[in-house]
Amino acid sequence: MASNYKYLFQKFRTEIVVISVGDPKLDSEQAFEEIASMLHYYLMNMYSKRRNHSIGLDMKVNRT
Repeated sequence: MASNYKYLFQKFRTEIVVISVGDPKLDSEQAFEEIASMLHYYLMNMYSKRRNHSIGLDMKVNRT
């Protein structure tokens, strides 16, 4: 399992540095939580951009 993550991180030229060792969670659980967190951030960012663009279009329509 760890080799899959190593390949993924090397593919995108990233490096994972462990800064704490005291957490009893499995590596796979931690990796899943981190990926889910990044995905949530990305989706909320995209939603915000789409929403702001939509509001801008509504304001232009209402001006005319």
